[in-house]
Amino acid sequence: MLRAVTSFWRSGYTPTSVPTRDQILEDVRHLASLRSQGRARDQGSEDVPLGPSGLDLDSIAIAELFLDCAGRFGVSPPLQLLAEGQPTLAMLVDAISQALR
Repeated sequence: MLRAVTSFWRSGYTPTSVPTRDQILEDVRHLASLRSQGRARDQGSEDVPLGPSGLDLDSIAIAELFLDCAGRFGVSPPLQLLAEGQPTLAMLVDAISQALR
């Protein structure tokens, strides 16, 4: 799995290009699917929780997803998202989008 994530990072954005929210969503969904290893119950909605009631990521996998996103986009999602209960895919995407602006 590390090889899949690493090769995905290599196709990242350049410092002069800012991805759209839809591009960020697509990339975060891809990274999350690599972390969930097919266990995700609902990948269609942006409002799906990252945890057991949605993408079925445990706390370690969520932290690794945050690190994957930091490597992919060059910005770290705020760890405050983890303290706010069950972060959703949309919350993570919005946080990355705001950090890139």
